[in-house]
Amino acid sequence: MNIIEARKHLKKYQAELNKYQSLSRELMGYDDLIHTDKKITYFKKCIANIREQINAH
Repeated sequence: MNIIEARKHLKKYQAELNKYQSLSRELMGYDDLIHTDKKITYFKKCIANIREQINAH
């Protein structure tokens, strides 16, 4: 993955993370909460990995 691609993915994942973090949790069921938390964790890991790769170059 080159730097330009990595930055595109980084922006995409940051936008998705923002979307999930801004959801109202009050009306969610337990399964929805678990799914949302897993997605947030996934996007945070992806963002961290991409940043690490960008900084390594």
